[in-house]
Amino acid sequence: MSTPIIESIAADLLVAVNAITTGNGYNQTIVAKRPTEVDYQNEGWDDLSALIQQVNSDTDEGPMNIATRTQHFDVVVFAVNSDSSEVTIDTRLNQIFADVEKKLMADPTRSTYAIDTQIGDATFFKYPAGGVTGVAIDVAIKYRTVLTDPYTKA
Repeated sequence: MSTPIIESIAADLLVAVNAITTGNGYNQTIVAKRPTEVDYQNEGWDDLSALIQQVNSDTDEGPMNIATRTQHFDVVVFAVNSDSSEVTIDTRLNQIFADVEKKLMADPTRSTYAIDTQIGDATFFKYPAGGVTGVAIDVAIKYRTVLTDPYTKA
């Protein structure tokens, strides 16, 4: 069975985020996954675990018989800091954001499935119960398919 182009893009995004490791020269090792309904609602999150969630998409003007879309993803990386840490939580979140941006912009075509990748806003958050903070990064990926076939790149 064929894979839709958007699914190939999402899979490439997951591989890219999981390549953010200290062994590859980044500040930390991030372990990412895409959610299942159960994971999204109930899972506890460890330090440097990440969730790549597909959100809204926009249809753009493009050539005739071509579907041009921009798919947004939230790359959410959790950071669990202790009070005894020598590094501030803001520093950690800034490093996480910078590492994600650096890795994703190394291949903005998502292994040739996309036209471009844009890094949008980063939103820092803290759960009211405390203990877990993180950064949610908007990633917008523009791609094209044949108008009548979302399985075929245009």
